Amino acid sequence: MLFDGVFEATAVFPSLASWDEWSTSEVGKYLTAGTHTVRIAYNNHAINIDSLTVEEKHESTRSLYLSNAKDMMAIWQSTQLCSEDAADNPAGIRELHVSSSWGENQIRDYSGFFRDETGAKDYSSGELFDVEGYFDETGILRTNYLEYDGVPNGWY
Repeated sequence: MLFDGVFEATAVFPSLASWDEWSTSEVGKYLTAGTHTVRIAYNNHAINIDSLTVEEKHESTRSLYLSNAKDMMAIWQSTQLCSEDAADNPAGIRELHVSSSWGENQIRDYSGFFRDETGAKDYSSGELFDVEGYFDETGILRTNYLEYDGVPNGWY
């Protein structure tokens, strides 16, 4: 796929048994506001494109590698690394290694407890949150906890 005349991505389409079968392919590309030209080029195989949809999407990173290039390395992970993964741990720093013991993960407990003081609710299953991870403008790693796919506990 070419965006504004520049090759940016390869859309992968599976081989199908007949012209009566359909599949989809997704390509991510950041576009600035305004008009853009999108060109689909192919080689070696015929393709039949029914439609092209351009939509705004927000996709967080699912894993971040952090290192000070000297004596510390850490890995932040979302609740799922891909949409097919089972969400089994809350988002956060899952591994932390230091030079005095590179082979040993310093993180011992992956559990999390979240509390909404305003709404008087607690969430004991951090893995049920949809999350996004990013570095803010000052370089601090932030985790936003978005929707909760469960029933929060009320306070009594």
